[in-house]
Amino acid sequence: MLDAKIIALKLAGAPRAHAKAKAIADAAEAFNLQARGLIDQANKLVDRITAATGRASELAHWPSLPDSRANERVEAEIEEAERLASELKADVARLRQRAHQVRERPEIALAHAIERFLLAHMGDANFPGNQRLVDAEETRPPKLAKNETRESAVARIRNQIAELHAEMHAVRSAPIPSSEAFAIVEGQVNRLAVLGQPDVFQIVEHGQPGLEFARQDLALLTRNNEAGIHVQGQIVDTLAVVAWAFRDEILAKLKREIDQVADDANAFGRAERAAKLDELAAAVLAAERDEEAVIVMSEAAGVDQAIARRADADVRAVLGLAEAPQTVPPRPRLARRPDGAPRRVREAELIRPILPGNAGSFLT
Repeated sequence: MLDAKIIALKLAGAPRAHAKAKAIADAAEAFNLQARGLIDQANKLVDRITAATGRASELAHWPSLPDSRANERVEAEIEEAERLASELKADVARLRQRAHQVRERPEIALAHAIERFLLAHMGDANFPGNQRLVDAEETRPPKLAKNETRESAVARIRNQIAELHAEMHAVRSAPIPSSEAFAIVEGQVNRLAVLGQPDVFQIVEHGQPGLEFARQDLALLTRNNEAGIHVQGQIVDTLAVVAWAFRDEILAKLKREIDQVADDANAFGRAERAAKLDELAAAVLAAERDEEAVIVMSEAAGVDQAIARRADADVRAVLGLAEAPQTVPPRPRLARRPDGAPRRVREAELIRPILPGNAGSFLT
């Protein structure tokens, strides 16, 4: 579960997010304790079931007694033990079902999501050169439409988020433009053509026969009386030679093939796709921040009015987090001698400024 030390370390620069993360962690821990309590109750009932069924089995194996009333009492005790075991089994099933429902609370899933987010994020107060997590700028909560309740507002925003995610999926799944597709195949054919170019240097310079075409390694495994024999050698790289000899013709045919299947009207280039996904991701985060603002409004109205958060909500929206701009520590200035020439600087002189106190004195 979400550790208080992790919260304190990662959210040192975000006091509002720190308080909210701690509240969610406390709520998750409370629900976990509740679930464990229900499971403990169920386990105790299982022990009683075991005792009851054991007693019923023991009585069932008793020999028949001469006294009929004694036999009736034994049979009644067996029936009572079996009835008790049956009732207890139903109680165990109900307790386990309640424990499962408690463990499915979104607070528990959110606490795990916050922990994963904080552990994966580089915003550590001990490393000022990295991005740090800070409280996002507070904004006014979204205005509700006329006659719109907080519940309906959250439902509307969640539908908007779902639509944005669907649009992001469509952008990711969209084809690339025919121009980019042709650039890919053109690069492949050009690389093959370069490999397939024959070496005629010896013929031109020395008049020696022996035209050399591009070759590729070949490894075969043959069978001889169930024993495998590896055979290695080289053969002419036919595909490369063909690409060299008919490069333009191959590219022209490939372009026609690409043009036939291309869907440039719905295509996204690499840069355009990245920009569109960034735009949609920003819109999703903004919508999730609005969703969280309405949920906070519902919590302020009372516990009975509180709207449950989604287990898959963006941690940045739930905690109200933003990233501080990355700061790069200044490079040390090059020391110079009186004549202006660079002076050799000992390592201790460069390290001392970044060490706390006089920790660098032992290096001098």
